[in-house]
Amino acid sequence: MSHTTVKLNGKTYEIACDEGQEERVRQLGAYVAERYGSIAAGGGGVSEMQNMVLTSIILADEIADLRDYVAALEQERGQMDPVEPRIEIREVVKEIIKEVPVPMDGMVSEEDVDQMADMVMKVTERINSLSNKLAKAA
Repeated sequence: MSHTTVKLNGKTYEIACDEGQEERVRQLGAYVAERYGSIAAGGGGVSEMQNMVLTSIILADEIADLRDYVAALEQERGQMDPVEPRIEIREVVKEIIKEVPVPMDGMVSEEDVDQMADMVMKVTERINSLSNKLAKAA
């Protein structure tokens, strides 16, 4: 068990924490102090205790909003079939490859290089399109 200090409203508090978590606890303490300071500066409560309660409620509200957001993302992710986009990309690549002629003698002409470059560009555009669709779904 380790200890660190957190300063809140001009007072220093010693906080017990797991070994290696000292910096994280200090960062969290600084965030709480920042939120407390904005509430106190805005005249939120009439006493230090009331400001602490208001700060706790606001922080709990932030946590609830984040939990709701994560739950919504998980629900959306559950509705998506992660295999489907890969199958679609593979099929697109196969169709594009079928369009590119392969020389019989093993030599690649400038025209072949251009065709392959075009093919890569088509695949890239399709991947970007699918990526955008996935980003919008998330």
